[in-house]
Amino acid sequence: MAIVEEIIVPDVHMRCKDVYSALKGLITKDTDRVFLVGDLKNDINYSRIEELLPEGAKRLTSDLIETAKGLESIIKSEYGGSSQELIRSLQDGSAPPSVKDAFERHASILKELSDVEDGVFAKESYEDYRVHEEWLSAIRKEYGVSIYGVPGNHDTSFLSSQVESVDWLIPGQSLREEGIIGAFGCHPENGGEVNPAFNGPNLKYAPPIDDSLSLDESPVYDSFKDSDVDLIVTHSGPDIGPLRESKNGKIPAMAGLTALVKEKGPVVYEGHMHGGIVYKCPDSGAHIIRPGVNHIARVKRDGNKLLRVELYKI
Repeated sequence: MAIVEEIIVPDVHMRCKDVYSALKGLITKDTDRVFLVGDLKNDINYSRIEELLPEGAKRLTSDLIETAKGLESIIKSEYGGSSQELIRSLQDGSAPPSVKDAFERHASILKELSDVEDGVFAKESYEDYRVHEEWLSAIRKEYGVSIYGVPGNHDTSFLSSQVESVDWLIPGQSLREEGIIGAFGCHPENGGEVNPAFNGPNLKYAPPIDDSLSLDESPVYDSFKDSDVDLIVTHSGPDIGPLRESKNGKIPAMAGLTALVKEKGPVVYEGHMHGGIVYKCPDSGAHIIRPGVNHIARVKRDGNKLLRVELYKI
């Protein structure tokens, strides 16, 4: 195996200037690849959707805005302003009934908008993704570096067609022959981490669901269980060690990715949870690298052997 130097860009969440300016400062002649681990977008902007909607659908969006305001109030008063903490409480079952009811009402109104034409949601996504494309296409042109990525749960299915400067590993898996696979790793049954606020009515615009809470139902495990895997690039990572602890308990991870990591012992680049961690599994030898939203990581590795990790503050 050849030694490679790679850069891991964390969840961007529309912080394009800060994140991509920091990335530019880290790319050198030795940089072989840049990886994005998802969540380029924030939530779908339903106020923007309302502006694009035909008249007959606007009543629903008015109701939607009201329920969104209610959720914002709950997030501020109960979760310190962190929507991630709200999702975690829904995942680990600690959310009180009133919070669950507010979330479910918001989701039910979103589902009623399922007959809205795709073009409206595509235009909403484009307003965000075009900013990423402008930055990333300029970076590719200036530095000649290859950029790869996977979607996050805040992303929509329009990602790959609207951010064309990135080689999206889902579903193409263009690096499979090099022992590198891409994964999404999120699931609607996992406490709402895939939900209408991020992915549209009936989850119509969600990234491809590639894993499951049951190993027997995991597409990603079925696809790669017999393959050589040195590196997994995923939005949501495996259930390895202390990686998925929150203040309210443990957040479940998908079975397929967890099994692949335990069996193959690869290096894993991941996002999703906003805290950073570098961890070696004592059983499998796998290394998990999650920069966290406040850092970019520069990694040197030789196949599945981690040689060096450097974290740079954004």
